[in-house]
Amino acid sequence: MFISAYGLTDVGRKRPHNEDYFLVDEDNKIYIVCDGMGGANAGEVASRMAVEIIGGRVRERIEEIRELSSQNTFDSKQKIKNIISEAVSEASLRIFEIASKEESKKGMGTTLVMLIICGENAFISSVGDSRAYLIRDNQVYQVTEDHTLVNEQLKRGLITPEEAKNVTYGNVITRAVGVMESVMVDTTHIELMAGDIFLLCSDGLHGYTEDKDILSFASLGTLQEMAASAIEFANQRGGKDNITTIYVRVSTELKTEVPASDKIRLLKSVRLFKYCTYQEIMKVLSVATIETFEKDEIILMENEPGEEFYIILSGEVQVTGNGKLIARLGVGKHFGEMALIDLAPRSASVVTTETSKLIKIKRKDFVALIKEDTHLGIKLLWSFLQDLSDRLRITNIELIKHLTQ
Repeated sequence: MFISAYGLTDVGRKRPHNEDYFLVDEDNKIYIVCDGMGGANAGEVASRMAVEIIGGRVRERIEEIRELSSQNTFDSKQKIKNIISEAVSEASLRIFEIASKEESKKGMGTTLVMLIICGENAFISSVGDSRAYLIRDNQVYQVTEDHTLVNEQLKRGLITPEEAKNVTYGNVITRAVGVMESVMVDTTHIELMAGDIFLLCSDGLHGYTEDKDILSFASLGTLQEMAASAIEFANQRGGKDNITTIYVRVSTELKTEVPASDKIRLLKSVRLFKYCTYQEIMKVLSVATIETFEKDEIILMENEPGEEFYIILSGEVQVTGNGKLIARLGVGKHFGEMALIDLAPRSASVVTTETSKLIKIKRKDFVALIKEDTHLGIKLLWSFLQDLSDRLRITNIELIKHLTQ
Protein backbone atom coordinates (compact mmCIF):
# COMPACT_ATOMS: atom_id res chain seq x y z
CA MET A 1 0.00 0.00 0.00
CA PHE A 2 1.31 3.46 -0.90
CA ILE A 3 -0.01 6.65 0.73
CA SER A 4 0.64 10.06 -0.84
CA ALA A 5 -0.40 13.40 0.62
CA TYR A 6 -0.26 17.12 -0.04
CA GLY A 7 -1.39 20.13 2.01
CA LEU A 8 -1.92 23.76 1.07
CA THR A 9 -3.22 26.84 2.88
CA ASP A 10 -4.22 30.32 1.74
CA VAL A 11 -5.21 33.47 3.62
CA GLY A 12 -8.23 34.02 1.37
CA ARG A 13 -9.59 37.34 0.09
CA LYS A 14 -10.98 38.95 3.26
CA ARG A 15 -8.83 38.08 6.29
CA PRO A 16 -5.67 40.07 7.17
CA HIS A 17 -3.75 37.00 8.33
CA ASN A 18 -4.01 33.21 8.28
CA GLU A 19 -5.26 31.51 11.46
CA ASP A 20 -5.32 28.04 9.89
CA TYR A 21 -2.47 25.63 10.54
CA PHE A 22 -1.84 22.14 9.20
CA LEU A 23 0.44 19.13 9.41
CA VAL A 24 1.39 16.58 6.77
CA ASP A 25 3.59 13.93 8.42
CA GLU A 26 4.09 11.36 5.67
CA ASP A 27 6.54 9.23 7.68
CA ASN A 28 4.00 8.59 10.44
CA LYS A 29 0.92 9.09 8.25
CA ILE A 30 -0.57 11.80 10.48
CA TYR A 31 -2.51 14.64 8.84
CA ILE A 32 -4.09 17.57 10.71
CA VAL A 33 -6.01 20.74 9.86
CA CYS A 34 -6.83 23.31 12.55
CA ASP A 35 -8.81 26.52 12.09
CA GLY A 36 -8.07 28.99 14.90
CA MET A 37 -10.34 31.59 16.38
CA GLY A 38 -9.81 34.49 18.76
CA GLY A 39 -8.85 38.16 18.84
CA ALA A 40 -5.71 39.62 17.25
CA ASN A 41 -3.41 36.71 16.38
CA ALA A 42 -4.79 34.43 19.11
CA GLY A 43 -6.47 32.09 16.62
CA GLU A 44 -3.14 31.52 14.92
CA VAL A 45 -1.57 30.70 18.30
CA ALA A 46 -4.31 28.23 19.17
CA SER A 47 -4.22 26.39 15.85
CA ARG A 48 -0.43 26.10 15.85
CA MET A 49 -0.38 24.87 19.47
CA ALA A 50 -3.07 22.28 18.75
CA VAL A 51 -1.24 20.90 15.71
CA GLU A 52 2.10 20.77 17.52
CA ILE A 53 0.79 19.22 20.74
CA ILE A 54 -1.65 16.74 19.21
CA GLY A 55 0.69 15.82 16.36
CA GLY A 56 3.56 15.41 18.83
CA ARG A 57 1.65 13.19 21.25
CA VAL A 58 0.28 10.98 18.48
CA ARG A 59 3.75 10.72 16.93
CA GLU A 60 5.20 9.62 20.29
CA ARG A 61 2.66 6.78 20.51
CA ILE A 62 2.41 5.87 16.83
CA GLU A 63 3.99 2.42 17.30
CA GLU A 64 1.48 1.64 20.02
CA ILE A 65 -1.33 2.85 17.75
CA ARG A 66 -0.07 0.68 14.89
CA GLU A 67 0.10 -2.38 17.12
CA LEU A 68 -3.45 -1.81 18.36
CA SER A 69 -4.64 -1.21 14.80
CA SER A 70 -3.18 -4.54 13.66
CA GLN A 71 -5.30 -6.34 16.29
CA ASN A 72 -8.40 -4.97 14.56
CA THR A 73 -10.76 -5.58 17.50
CA PHE A 74 -13.37 -3.31 19.02
CA ASP A 75 -11.33 -2.98 22.23
CA SER A 76 -8.13 -2.11 20.36
CA LYS A 77 -9.95 0.57 18.35
CA GLN A 78 -11.35 2.02 21.58
CA LYS A 79 -7.81 2.21 22.99
CA ILE A 80 -6.70 4.15 19.90
CA LYS A 81 -9.63 6.53 20.41
CA ASN A 82 -8.53 7.01 24.02
CA ILE A 83 -4.97 7.84 22.95
CA ILE A 84 -6.31 10.46 20.55
CA SER A 85 -8.67 11.84 23.18
CA GLU A 86 -5.80 12.22 25.67
CA ALA A 87 -3.74 14.14 23.10
CA VAL A 88 -6.63 16.48 22.26
CA SER A 89 -7.42 17.02 25.94
CA GLU A 90 -3.81 17.97 26.67
CA ALA A 91 -3.88 20.50 23.83
CA SER A 92 -7.19 21.91 25.02
CA LEU A 93 -5.91 22.35 28.58
CA ARG A 94 -2.68 24.05 27.55
CA ILE A 95 -4.42 26.43 25.15
CA PHE A 96 -7.04 27.22 27.80
CA GLU A 97 -4.36 27.96 30.40
CA ILE A 98 -2.61 30.47 28.14
CA ALA A 99 -5.91 32.08 27.17
CA SER A 100 -6.78 32.45 30.87
CA LYS A 101 -3.50 34.20 31.67
CA GLU A 102 -3.13 36.56 28.69
CA GLU A 103 -5.87 39.08 28.02
CA SER A 104 -5.03 39.33 24.31
CA LYS A 105 -5.62 35.61 23.94
CA LYS A 106 -8.78 35.33 26.01
CA GLY A 107 -11.33 33.02 24.40
CA MET A 108 -8.97 31.64 21.79
CA GLY A 109 -9.53 28.14 20.49
CA THR A 110 -9.42 26.04 17.36
CA THR A 111 -11.26 23.41 15.39
CA LEU A 112 -9.54 20.13 14.59
CA VAL A 113 -9.74 17.43 11.95
CA MET A 114 -7.11 14.70 11.96
CA LEU A 115 -6.47 11.57 9.89
CA ILE A 116 -4.17 8.77 11.07
CA ILE A 117 -3.49 5.85 8.72
CA CYS A 118 -2.25 2.58 10.18
CA GLY A 119 -1.89 -0.30 7.75
CA GLU A 120 -5.30 -0.75 6.15
CA ASN A 121 -7.16 1.29 8.78
CA ALA A 122 -7.89 4.99 8.97
CA PHE A 123 -8.87 6.89 12.12
CA ILE A 124 -10.49 10.30 11.63
CA SER A 125 -10.97 12.66 14.58
CA SER A 126 -12.76 15.99 14.69
CA VAL A 127 -13.77 18.88 16.92
CA GLY A 128 -15.72 21.84 15.56
CA ASP A 129 -16.55 22.39 11.90
CA SER A 130 -13.38 21.49 10.02
CA ARG A 131 -14.27 18.45 7.93
CA ALA A 132 -13.01 15.20 6.48
CA TYR A 133 -14.45 13.80 3.27
CA LEU A 134 -13.92 10.38 1.72
CA ILE A 135 -14.02 10.16 -2.07
CA ARG A 136 -14.66 6.52 -2.99
CA ASP A 137 -16.08 4.91 -6.15
CA ASN A 138 -16.89 8.34 -7.62
CA GLN A 139 -18.99 9.25 -4.57
CA VAL A 140 -18.33 11.81 -1.82
CA TYR A 141 -18.99 10.99 1.83
CA GLN A 142 -18.67 13.50 4.64
CA VAL A 143 -17.01 11.43 7.35
CA THR A 144 -17.05 13.98 10.17
CA GLU A 145 -20.03 15.69 11.75
CA ASP A 146 -20.07 19.47 12.24
CA HIS A 147 -20.21 20.50 15.89
CA THR A 148 -22.30 23.57 15.18
CA LEU A 149 -25.55 25.04 16.44
CA VAL A 150 -27.15 24.72 13.01
CA ASN A 151 -26.25 21.04 12.74
CA GLU A 152 -27.70 20.35 16.20
CA GLN A 153 -30.96 21.94 15.09
CA LEU A 154 -30.93 19.93 11.87
CA LYS A 155 -30.49 16.67 13.80
CA ARG A 156 -33.40 17.53 16.07
CA GLY A 157 -35.62 18.42 13.14
CA LEU A 158 -36.01 22.04 14.25
CA ILE A 159 -34.98 23.40 10.85
CA THR A 160 -34.88 21.99 7.32
CA PRO A 161 -31.70 21.58 5.20
CA GLU A 162 -32.88 24.49 3.04
CA GLU A 163 -33.41 26.72 6.09
CA ALA A 164 -29.97 25.71 7.38
CA LYS A 165 -28.31 27.29 4.32
CA ASN A 166 -29.64 30.74 5.20
CA VAL A 167 -29.38 30.96 9.01
CA THR A 168 -27.43 33.90 10.40
CA TYR A 169 -25.71 31.76 13.04
CA GLY A 170 -24.34 29.16 10.62
CA ASN A 171 -20.76 29.55 11.85
CA VAL A 172 -21.48 29.19 15.58
CA ILE A 173 -19.60 26.10 16.76
CA THR A 174 -20.52 24.08 19.85
CA ARG A 175 -17.11 22.48 20.44
CA ALA A 176 -13.55 23.78 20.07
CA VAL A 177 -10.12 22.83 21.33
CA GLY A 178 -8.92 25.25 24.02
CA VAL A 179 -12.13 27.13 24.80
CA MET A 180 -12.61 24.87 27.82
CA GLU A 181 -10.12 22.84 29.83
CA SER A 182 -11.20 19.68 28.03
CA VAL A 183 -13.25 18.83 24.97
CA MET A 184 -14.97 15.77 23.54
CA VAL A 185 -13.46 14.50 20.29
CA ASP A 186 -15.28 12.29 17.77
CA THR A 187 -13.18 9.52 16.22
CA THR A 188 -14.35 7.28 13.37
CA HIS A 189 -12.65 4.15 12.06
CA ILE A 190 -12.68 3.42 8.32
CA GLU A 191 -11.31 0.36 6.55
CA LEU A 192 -9.33 1.55 3.55
CA MET A 193 -9.90 0.64 -0.09
CA ALA A 194 -7.50 1.08 -2.99
CA GLY A 195 -8.26 4.38 -4.72
CA ASP A 196 -9.63 6.11 -1.63
CA ILE A 197 -8.98 9.85 -1.47
CA PHE A 198 -9.40 11.79 1.77
CA LEU A 199 -9.93 15.54 1.86
CA LEU A 200 -9.33 17.39 5.14
CA CYS A 201 -10.30 21.05 5.08
CA SER A 202 -11.32 24.11 7.06
CA ASP A 203 -14.69 25.79 6.57
CA GLY A 204 -13.02 28.32 4.29
CA LEU A 205 -13.32 25.59 1.64
CA HIS A 206 -16.37 23.50 2.51
CA GLY A 207 -18.47 26.61 3.09
CA TYR A 208 -18.47 27.07 -0.69
CA THR A 209 -18.54 23.52 -1.99
CA GLU A 210 -21.04 20.81 -2.82
CA ASP A 211 -20.28 17.15 -3.48
CA LYS A 212 -20.05 17.73 -7.24
CA ASP A 213 -17.35 20.35 -6.68
CA ILE A 214 -15.31 18.02 -4.46
CA LEU A 215 -15.59 15.30 -7.11
CA SER A 216 -14.35 17.71 -9.77
CA PHE A 217 -11.25 18.57 -7.71
CA ALA A 218 -10.54 14.86 -7.16
CA SER A 219 -10.70 14.17 -10.89
CA LEU A 220 -7.49 16.15 -11.44
CA GLY A 221 -4.25 14.26 -11.92
CA THR A 222 -2.10 15.17 -8.91
CA LEU A 223 -2.79 15.99 -5.27
CA GLN A 224 -1.08 19.35 -5.79
CA GLU A 225 -3.54 20.17 -8.59
CA MET A 226 -6.46 19.07 -6.42
CA ALA A 227 -5.40 21.33 -3.53
CA ALA A 228 -4.65 24.33 -5.74
CA SER A 229 -7.92 23.94 -7.62
CA ALA A 230 -9.93 23.73 -4.39
CA ILE A 231 -8.35 26.89 -2.98
CA GLU A 232 -8.80 28.79 -6.25
CA PHE A 233 -12.46 27.69 -6.29
CA ALA A 234 -13.07 29.07 -2.78
CA ASN A 235 -11.29 32.33 -3.55
CA GLN A 236 -13.28 32.85 -6.76
CA ARG A 237 -16.48 32.55 -4.72
CA GLY A 238 -15.44 35.16 -2.21
CA GLY A 239 -12.61 33.76 -0.11
CA LYS A 240 -14.23 35.14 3.04
CA ASP A 241 -12.10 32.97 5.31
CA ASN A 242 -8.72 31.27 5.42
CA ILE A 243 -8.66 28.17 3.24
CA THR A 244 -6.74 25.01 4.10
CA THR A 245 -6.84 21.62 2.42
CA ILE A 246 -4.99 18.32 2.71
CA TYR A 247 -5.47 15.56 0.16
CA VAL A 248 -4.43 11.99 1.02
CA ARG A 249 -4.59 9.21 -1.58
CA VAL A 250 -4.45 5.42 -1.08
CA SER A 251 -2.76 3.72 -4.03
CA THR A 252 -2.17 0.05 -4.98
CA GLU A 253 -4.19 -2.96 -3.92
CA LEU A 254 -4.63 -3.76 -0.24
CA LYS A 255 -4.04 -7.16 1.34
CA THR A 256 -7.32 -7.29 3.25
CA GLU A 257 -8.97 -10.72 3.42
CA VAL A 258 -12.37 -9.38 2.36
CA PRO A 259 -12.62 -5.99 0.54
CA ALA A 260 -14.42 -3.29 2.50
CA SER A 261 -16.73 -2.77 -0.48
CA ASP A 262 -18.01 -6.38 -0.20
CA LYS A 263 -18.73 -6.00 3.50
CA ILE A 264 -20.46 -2.64 3.05
CA ARG A 265 -22.59 -4.00 0.19
CA LEU A 266 -23.58 -7.01 2.28
CA LEU A 267 -24.52 -4.99 5.36
CA LYS A 268 -26.63 -2.61 3.29
CA SER A 269 -28.65 -5.62 2.09
CA VAL A 270 -29.51 -6.68 5.65
CA ARG A 271 -32.84 -5.36 6.89
CA LEU A 272 -31.43 -4.34 10.25
CA PHE A 273 -29.26 -1.74 8.51
CA LYS A 274 -31.68 -0.60 5.79
CA TYR A 275 -32.07 2.94 7.20
CA CYS A 276 -28.32 3.45 7.67
CA THR A 277 -26.29 5.84 5.55
CA TYR A 278 -23.00 4.76 3.99
CA GLN A 279 -21.15 6.52 6.80
CA GLU A 280 -23.22 4.71 9.43
CA ILE A 281 -22.59 1.35 7.75
CA MET A 282 -18.86 2.07 8.08
CA LYS A 283 -19.41 2.72 11.80
CA VAL A 284 -21.15 -0.64 12.14
CA LEU A 285 -18.23 -2.32 10.36
CA SER A 286 -15.87 -0.76 12.88
CA VAL A 287 -17.37 -3.01 15.59
CA ALA A 288 -17.49 -6.11 13.37
CA THR A 289 -14.92 -8.84 12.79
CA ILE A 290 -14.54 -11.55 10.12
CA GLU A 291 -14.44 -15.17 11.25
CA THR A 292 -13.79 -18.28 9.14
CA PHE A 293 -15.48 -21.61 9.96
CA GLU A 294 -14.54 -24.96 8.48
CA LYS A 295 -17.09 -27.45 7.06
CA ASP A 296 -19.31 -29.08 9.73
CA GLU A 297 -18.16 -26.61 12.39
CA ILE A 298 -20.72 -25.61 15.03
CA ILE A 299 -21.35 -21.86 15.20
CA LEU A 300 -24.32 -21.80 17.59
CA MET A 301 -25.62 -24.51 19.88
CA GLU A 302 -29.29 -24.80 20.76
CA ASN A 303 -30.15 -23.92 24.39
CA GLU A 304 -26.72 -22.43 25.04
CA PRO A 305 -26.34 -18.67 25.67
CA GLY A 306 -24.47 -16.49 23.18
CA GLU A 307 -23.85 -12.84 22.39
CA GLU A 308 -22.92 -12.91 18.69
CA PHE A 309 -24.88 -11.86 15.62
CA TYR A 310 -23.68 -13.30 12.29
CA ILE A 311 -24.00 -12.35 8.60
CA ILE A 312 -22.81 -14.83 5.97
CA LEU A 313 -20.12 -13.44 3.65
CA SER A 314 -19.42 -16.73 1.85
CA GLY A 315 -20.40 -20.35 2.21
CA GLU A 316 -23.55 -21.89 3.70
CA VAL A 317 -24.94 -22.98 7.07
CA GLN A 318 -27.84 -25.13 8.17
CA VAL A 319 -30.16 -24.27 11.04
CA THR A 320 -31.69 -27.05 13.14
CA GLY A 321 -34.05 -27.15 16.11
CA ASN A 322 -35.10 -30.16 18.16
CA GLY A 323 -33.09 -32.31 15.77
CA LYS A 324 -35.00 -31.12 12.69
CA LEU A 325 -33.73 -29.07 9.77
CA ILE A 326 -35.26 -25.59 9.82
CA ALA A 327 -33.38 -23.83 7.02
CA ARG A 328 -30.25 -23.57 4.90
CA LEU A 329 -28.79 -20.07 4.75
CA GLY A 330 -26.39 -18.68 2.14
CA VAL A 331 -24.56 -15.44 1.36
CA GLY A 332 -26.32 -12.34 2.68
CA LYS A 333 -28.43 -14.19 5.23
CA HIS A 334 -28.05 -13.60 8.95
CA PHE A 335 -28.83 -15.28 12.24
CA GLY A 336 -28.42 -14.78 15.97
CA GLU A 337 -29.77 -11.21 16.01
CA MET A 338 -31.70 -11.75 19.26
CA ALA A 339 -28.34 -11.95 21.02
CA LEU A 340 -27.92 -8.21 20.37
CA ILE A 341 -30.84 -7.59 22.75
CA ASP A 342 -30.47 -10.24 25.44
CA LEU A 343 -28.39 -13.24 26.47
CA ALA A 344 -31.19 -15.82 26.38
CA PRO A 345 -30.31 -19.39 25.29
CA ARG A 346 -30.18 -19.94 21.53
CA SER A 347 -33.40 -21.27 20.01
CA ALA A 348 -31.57 -23.33 17.35
CA SER A 349 -28.22 -24.77 16.36
CA VAL A 350 -26.23 -23.51 13.36
CA VAL A 351 -23.57 -25.62 11.61
CA THR A 352 -21.59 -24.93 8.44
CA THR A 353 -22.14 -27.16 5.41
CA GLU A 354 -18.93 -25.88 3.77
CA THR A 355 -16.04 -23.57 4.64
CA SER A 356 -17.67 -20.20 5.35
CA LYS A 357 -16.72 -16.62 6.20
CA LEU A 358 -19.04 -14.68 8.49
CA ILE A 359 -19.25 -11.12 9.75
CA LYS A 360 -19.59 -11.24 13.53
CA ILE A 361 -20.90 -8.49 15.82
CA LYS A 362 -20.82 -8.98 19.58
CA ARG A 363 -23.60 -7.70 21.80
CA LYS A 364 -21.32 -5.62 24.06
CA ASP A 365 -19.74 -3.93 21.03
CA PHE A 366 -23.15 -3.28 19.47
CA VAL A 367 -24.39 -1.72 22.72
CA ALA A 368 -21.26 0.45 22.96
CA LEU A 369 -21.83 1.64 19.39
CA ILE A 370 -25.44 2.71 19.91
CA LYS A 371 -24.52 4.43 23.17
CA GLU A 372 -21.79 6.35 21.37
CA ASP A 373 -24.03 7.32 18.44
CA THR A 374 -27.60 7.56 19.71
CA HIS A 375 -28.94 8.70 16.33
CA LEU A 376 -27.59 5.52 14.74
CA GLY A 377 -28.86 3.54 17.72
CA ILE A 378 -32.42 4.75 17.16
CA LYS A 379 -32.28 3.67 13.51
CA LEU A 380 -30.96 0.21 14.37
CA LEU A 381 -33.40 -0.40 17.20
CA TRP A 382 -36.32 0.80 15.07
CA SER A 383 -35.36 -1.66 12.33
CA PHE A 384 -35.04 -4.38 14.93
CA LEU A 385 -38.54 -3.66 16.26
CA GLN A 386 -39.96 -3.76 12.74
CA ASP A 387 -38.39 -7.18 12.19
CA LEU A 388 -39.78 -8.51 15.47
CA SER A 389 -43.20 -7.08 14.62
CA ASP A 390 -43.22 -8.90 11.28
CA ARG A 391 -42.20 -12.16 12.92
CA LEU A 392 -44.93 -11.82 15.53
CA ARG A 393 -47.50 -11.10 12.83
CA ILE A 394 -46.47 -14.21 10.87
CA THR A 395 -46.55 -16.31 14.04
CA ASN A 396 -50.05 -15.07 14.86
CA ILE A 397 -51.27 -15.93 11.35
CA GLU A 398 -49.80 -19.42 11.59
CA LEU A 399 -51.31 -19.89 15.04
CA ILE A 400 -54.77 -18.83 13.85
CA LYS A 401 -54.50 -21.23 10.91
CA HIS A 402 -53.57 -24.07 13.26
CA LEU A 403 -56.42 -23.33 15.69
CA THR A 404 -59.03 -23.15 12.93
CA GLN A 405 -58.06 -26.41 11.24
